[in-house]
Amino acid sequence: MSPDGSYLVFESKRPKLSLDSPQKQGAESVPGVVSNLWQVDRMGASWSKPARLPDTVNLVGQSLWKPSIAADGTIYFVAIDTKGGKRLYSSRYLNSACQQALSLSVSDGTTLDADPEIALDGSFLVFCSAGRLPGDKKDHLFIVHRSGDGWGPVVPIRYAGDDANGYSRDDEPHLGTDHRTLYLSSDRSVPTHLPRSREQAQRDFERMEDWGYFTDYTNVWSIPLMPWLNGNSNDHGKASSAE
Repeated sequence: MSPDGSYLVFESKRPKLSLDSPQKQGAESVPGVVSNLWQVDRMGASWSKPARLPDTVNLVGQSLWKPSIAADGTIYFVAIDTKGGKRLYSSRYLNSACQQALSLSVSDGTTLDADPEIALDGSFLVFCSAGRLPGDKKDHLFIVHRSGDGWGPVVPIRYAGDDANGYSRDDEPHLGTDHRTLYLSSDRSVPTHLPRSREQAQRDFERMEDWGYFTDYTNVWSIPLMPWLNGNSNDHGKASSAE
């Protein structure tokens, strides 16, 4: 969603051109194997018809997903190339047009970067990545601050209880309305404190019998970003379950 709520950008594998248009039949009407970014505009209480963003954003032959929009209209997203590599890109909105998307300097293709979440003013970016921590192949969260026309160093977001590499997989970061609270999905577990009461044990069994319990361990968590925004990344914030 754009910061002002006037339009929405989303990922879709729908055909590039409309199937109901006579001049748009043929190869262009066949759904492709890659996902592109599309936009709908707020029209009163409803939405406009979806429009595919131009090729300056939708890189030919690459799948795009997880758009995030800054207040100035710049779109940040993930592009997956034909070899499965994941890189972060941005496309500036200038002179009423989306400019050619460029890869971010902090995402050179040697790591699997995904899920960018840009600050409203573009001053910092949170994303998840795998392969940035030695010996750790899981997805973890990182933050990078704007530095002039580029970006500063990439800093890991490691919270209390997640100090050891490989403890959990964290991804899908989203900023709260205060732009200082980060919501994320994580497979980290809630610490168990013993002994358990009969009522607590009963709830534990009910969770175990839930059909989704053993198919998806991911839950929604939140964490304050202030330590990283203030430059005190060693002062780990405390992740809290959003259940």
